[in-house]
Amino acid sequence: MQSLFFNAGDRRYRQEHRQFGSGTIDRIDHSNGMVVFHIKSGATPFRREIQGIDRMAVLILIERGGYRIEQGRKSFVGQAAQSRLYISASQHFKLRIEPQSDIYLFAVADFFLKRYLSGLQDDPIDFLYRLCQSHEAIRQVDLQPSDALSLHLAKKIATPGHFGRMAALRAERDLMELLIHRFEMIDTMGKRVDEASTKIVRQATAYLDANFIDPPTIGELAKLCATNTTTLKTLFKKVHGRTIGAYVRRLRLLKANQLLKDGDLSIQEVAHAVGFRHHGHFSRLFYEAFGIYPKDLK
Repeated sequence: MQSLFFNAGDRRYRQEHRQFGSGTIDRIDHSNGMVVFHIKSGATPFRREIQGIDRMAVLILIERGGYRIEQGRKSFVGQAAQSRLYISASQHFKLRIEPQSDIYLFAVADFFLKRYLSGLQDDPIDFLYRLCQSHEAIRQVDLQPSDALSLHLAKKIATPGHFGRMAALRAERDLMELLIHRFEMIDTMGKRVDEASTKIVRQATAYLDANFIDPPTIGELAKLCATNTTTLKTLFKKVHGRTIGAYVRRLRLLKANQLLKDGDLSIQEVAHAVGFRHHGHFSRLFYEAFGIYPKDLK
């Protein structure tokens, strides 16, 4: 048994490239308890038995191919165009990456998460840190489709050499940006309100998630949830930390981020597909949300 985060000796930042068969694996050790793997398998699968003692969150982002994790009687399978988030308190499992796969793996130690605890019940960092302390060998926390921004950042992080000077600092900045972006997607609806109020917000949230391109008015949504507009707006913001309008806007931008990954649609077509009338307005909101313009992702 060994630790993933304490193998870099005295160096805070390290890059390592290895060949296995016709595939490659790149490992990048960052300071602050973060390790990145970029695995590209060739004609044969990549197999590895993992044993470790770390408490950590693990994000696996698949651009192509897939993987299987076998841990005792449990198995976890990832497929193309998916982003899965796990927590693990100890590691003893088998990893198989399918042939012709292209996968990014980001491991974040619990002591890294601990530095950023807010004390809020439903803060994503606090949520993940609590799960890391639960002694579960491995547990899937969240599943999302791969999106353009995540893949864009993953490629920058996994090939930091092209940055030239201050490559380590630039790569770590992008890694932090990726974690912020991905952790914000986790549903951590907390216990800030009572059970009846939580039910109202969950109903409203589920309806908006399914109808964000053409959402109901707040009045219509309140009727659907058997409440009034004032109560709904107050509870929604208390639970989600943003207004209903801001929540819908975020859903539209996240969907646009997924559509941009495929590259088949123009910026204007993506904007219209997620409910924006003017692609200039869409581009500005996208930049405010993600720090990059849609045209730069394409």
